[in-house]
Amino acid sequence: MLKYLILLLLLPALISLSCDKMKDITEPVKLLGDTTIVYKTLPGVDPNFLSLDIHVLSKQTDIKAPVVIWVHGGGWRKGDKASQIQAKANLMQKEGYVFVSVNYRLSDETLGDKRVLHPAHVEDIAEAVAWVSKNISKWGGDANKMAIMGHSAGAHIVALLCTNESYLKKHELPLTTLKACASLDTEAYDIPYKVDNGSLEDNQLITNAFGNDRSVWQQASPINYISSGKGIPPFLLVERGTADRRAVLNKFLDKLRMQGIETTKLSSDNLTHEEVSERIGMEGDLIVTPVLVSFLHFVFK
Repeated sequence: MLKYLILLLLLPALISLSCDKMKDITEPVKLLGDTTIVYKTLPGVDPNFLSLDIHVLSKQTDIKAPVVIWVHGGGWRKGDKASQIQAKANLMQKEGYVFVSVNYRLSDETLGDKRVLHPAHVEDIAEAVAWVSKNISKWGGDANKMAIMGHSAGAHIVALLCTNESYLKKHELPLTTLKACASLDTEAYDIPYKVDNGSLEDNQLITNAFGNDRSVWQQASPINYISSGKGIPPFLLVERGTADRRAVLNKFLDKLRMQGIETTKLSSDNLTHEEVSERIGMEGDLIVTPVLVSFLHFVFK
């Protein structure tokens, strides 16, 4: 029985991988109650990198539900929207939210100079948010109540999207389109600081995704865009790890607070970087899930 249950849970991924082409963005592809959409197309780019999964509520009502968008991590070079997603989707559905998990182009180091670099990652997510804002009502979502959250590289991407208004502005959307930003454990709030104080391995991740130009590192640092009066949403931030990691986090958090932006700090001293994401929605988790749920309740009230 367990064997068949596992097969059933894996079926959406198997179906997705077996499809030679994904349908046009106006035609949703139903996969066991969920929907996969290609939110934009680019020549020569695998449509999977430019797709999103919509996890709809099991019971549809006339009242539109808040929407939570998830951006995966993976050092800007790996990861997928379906990774470790089931517990998160279950949690969001339990809380009454439409849940959207998003892919974006990755900086594949094996491609050398042909790999994508910043700002491709955040531009893709901005496009996905624009698509969701325009279309999510068809799946029972309320475009006026949308939050975004991400882990690791995804935490950097959502923090940049929610502080630098230029990305959403390209789609004629203000920062206020997003009612909250949960940026869950990244050191990339201040990339030059990260490079100056990070390990060789960490710095290789940065240069692989952002190149070697220090001015680009500045442009990609969310901390440089914090100011009041432009609609930056409330932030949920995670504090853990080394002294340098905490220093970057608290520098970012303090600047948000100095500009009057609502912030919640989640202390997760006993968790690894990976566990911050893995714990979301897991049965028995008393560290990440309750704080995240309370944060979303606050912003959607």
